[in-house]
Amino acid sequence: MNKIKLTNGGKPSWLTIFLAICAVAALLLNITKITDRIFNKGATSALMAQTVKDNTEDVKEVADTLDEVQDRIKVRRANSGL
Repeated sequence: MNKIKLTNGGKPSWLTIFLAICAVAALLLNITKITDRIFNKGATSALMAQTVKDNTEDVKEVADTLDEVQDRIKVRRANSGL
């Protein structure tokens, strides 16, 4: 049975070097994915918070406009004698 040699006379073989490079690349890729998830969640949370804030302001504006319209209707009814 043939054995895979990881060293070549005390020096690492090309297979060992290749496996080490693959391991480092996989580790860096995993770290990159984890950091992307962390930062994207933070960005998503900030975006959602800003959207909620904007929507709340829009609802307040609509409520204020509705109050103004209701006040105008009351004034017109009072002036017309209804």
